[in-house]
Amino acid sequence: MGYWFLVMVCRMTLNYDFDMVAVQPDVVFSDPKLAGLLNGPGARSTIAAHHVALFRDPGTVRAFRDAPQPLRTYLIASGFSGTDHLSEVPKGIYPLREETLRIRLMERMATNVGRFPLPKPSEVPQGWGTFQLQDLLSHLFEARPVADDALDDWMAARRARQMAKSGTEAGRTPQKPGGLMSRLLGRVVN
Repeated sequence: MGYWFLVMVCRMTLNYDFDMVAVQPDVVFSDPKLAGLLNGPGARSTIAAHHVALFRDPGTVRAFRDAPQPLRTYLIASGFSGTDHLSEVPKGIYPLREETLRIRLMERMATNVGRFPLPKPSEVPQGWGTFQLQDLLSHLFEARPVADDALDDWMAARRARQMAKSGTEAGRTPQKPGGLMSRLLGRVVN
């Protein structure tokens, strides 16, 4: 049993799931004072492209911050951030609405490979809990998009279950499916 446990631990990697988060919220585009400036030809697409990739797992964020400076510089220039981020999206998937942003991120990564001196494999710390570029690249191609409405429904149902559970634990009556919580989340029409 000890051998298999060791093999499993050695194969474990960090969770490289991330979300694309707008640096400039969409509400700015609806501000009447800025509408003419921001909604002009080309302006919206330029500003909308300003998204950063935020890792979902705090352990990955710590490993990112501890990675060699040249690797961090390359990833930050490509669109990643070492900022903490809390996400409800399940592991291994991402919202379909992020597909174009993720493709742009990968294009920037490909362009930046020639612009930034990446550390040699021998210069990068190895072992569990260390940030590995090859694992991030594998994740980019393994993660799968999920239709936005299906993902939104899944997350709403999960939140409702968590609220019902916490209500039961506190001695409250849990909400029934299709009740107030579902109507608030816009999934049930009465």
